[in-house]
Amino acid sequence: MHKVPKLVLGLGGILFVIGWALILMDPMDVDTPPSSEDWSGTLMFEDSTPTTFEGEFKWSADYYVFVQDGSNVTTEILNSDADDIFWPCELDDECDEFDVDGHINGYHYIGELDFEEEGTGIYNPFTKSGTYEISFTEENGETVNVMIREDTSFEGFLLAAGGVISCFAGIIILIIGSILSKVMKENPKVELTSTVNDESDD
Repeated sequence: MHKVPKLVLGLGGILFVIGWALILMDPMDVDTPPSSEDWSGTLMFEDSTPTTFEGEFKWSADYYVFVQDGSNVTTEILNSDADDIFWPCELDDECDEFDVDGHINGYHYIGELDFEEEGTGIYNPFTKSGTYEISFTEENGETVNVMIREDTSFEGFLLAAGGVISCFAGIIILIIGSILSKVMKENPKVELTSTVNDESDD
């Protein structure tokens, strides 16, 4: 077999294995039931007011803010001039988004932290938008519980899509490689030998 078909088959096999591995990782976490608290994201921060949280945030993730039932909490971004990072749920009429699926006992959803406009571009969706300080204060000065939950389902979607594309690309390249291996067969080596017959007269 020529080197070219071998290389093509090898590349196709590698792409298929990588793609299949990404799919098996379940990056979209499809096994999480709606009744689970993790349906609304994994816990990133939890504390009592007044409190400040400093952390690194990615533009490709969603960050949902929950506060203790019956409380009114003000959320501020201390080290950013942008005034639209915290998006209250009232603006989109989505305050009941996690009343059933992803419901957390003792808490209610008040909005999300959106760092999309602060990001570095769609070319690297896993790039950190930056480090931010988030301040939580209860309007009446009371001590109440707050939390931030991180939803990385968009990143999971990108990984799953990449896995599927890699699998299909690997299969196509494997087919091309098998065709090339049949077409580009090694030519058999032909050894030319010359026989010299010495004739002698009796």
